[in-house]
Amino acid sequence: MIHSVGTYGAKGSLKEGLEYAYQERDHKGTIREEVTHLRGNPDQLLTLEATMNTKNTYLHTSLSYTSKEAKMLDAHPEKLDAVIDSYINQMAAGLPSADRLPYCCVKHGEPDKFHVEFFILRMDLETGKSYQPFVKQRGDISRFQDWNIVMQKEHGLENPNALERQRSAGWSKNLPPEAKAIRDMVDSKINQMVSTGKIQNRKQAIAFINQTKNMEVSRINKQSISIKIANRKHPIRMKGVIYGESFTNTRSIRNSMEEKAKINFTEARSRLDDRMRILKESSHHKYQENSLAVGRD
Repeated sequence: MIHSVGTYGAKGSLKEGLEYAYQERDHKGTIREEVTHLRGNPDQLLTLEATMNTKNTYLHTSLSYTSKEAKMLDAHPEKLDAVIDSYINQMAAGLPSADRLPYCCVKHGEPDKFHVEFFILRMDLETGKSYQPFVKQRGDISRFQDWNIVMQKEHGLENPNALERQRSAGWSKNLPPEAKAIRDMVDSKINQMVSTGKIQNRKQAIAFINQTKNMEVSRINKQSISIKIANRKHPIRMKGVIYGESFTNTRSIRNSMEEKAKINFTEARSRLDDRMRILKESSHHKYQENSLAVGRD
């Protein structure tokens, strides 16, 4: 799960953000796989916003899930509900009750995965006073990083640094479908050949691509290579441990990935109790920090 804080609050109105979030096409004009309203009332948010006297009236955020996470959450919707409940509780950590934080959220389906977008008003619903649910300068980035770790463990979500996610780290998410299909086909074939020992290093991977009909490696960087496809204007970039210069033999790549995964797993286990403790403390601090501003009962 990846938590992102967007820029709608700085670059666009709440009305524009909501209209975009609920329309059937994305910014490229592509029809979305799914647009499902989950919680809140968009019209109510707009009505409440009209009563606010602040410049930045709302916060736009998202929670993104991989294909594996999406399948699990679709099969167990109660887990997604629990994550959203916990997320809003964190956003409302400075309020007596999460019910006093007005928000709405919508689910956007993508091929094999989805993300949930949130629109959160910067106000206490009961008092009408200004409330700041997320402030980078006040430690909220680390607070939500800790929250993410806790959610991973409680609900079986993925660690972004896990072994199985290192292969395609840094890949472009904006490729046209036909280019993505080519990239995935090449990656699958090369990984298969690496696993069977037919490819032992990056040099051999490059040679294999160059011997493939209508393909040629056009650029080689420290951590990636680019493949030129016949009749296609733009090359396709392949990034990950297999395509980096550190791939000198299968043992080096296996050791590198396993060691990183081992470190991540060990650190995650040793840090979980600390993260839960720190999350509790930071949430309490957030509550104390904002309670005077919002008029705690």
